[in-house]
Amino acid sequence: MLIKKIVPMYSYNFLITIRLTYEELFIKFSSILIGPKKFYRYFKKKSHKNRKFQWSINNSKKVKIF
Repeated sequence: MLIKKIVPMYSYNFLITIRLTYEELFIKFSSILIGPKKFYRYFKKKSHKNRKFQWSINNSKKVKIF
């Protein structure tokens, strides 16, 4: 196991370390959040189909009589 030496706060190495840590955390949390995204997309598509169906029923009821 490598032990990183302590560097000043504003050094380039510190910024790289912060960025890499951020990317690792982002990858971990994005993999956790993929499930809810798929769940949301599924219900969004389902509700969109229901709205189309309701719209077609409402339009079929509106028959103009002259």
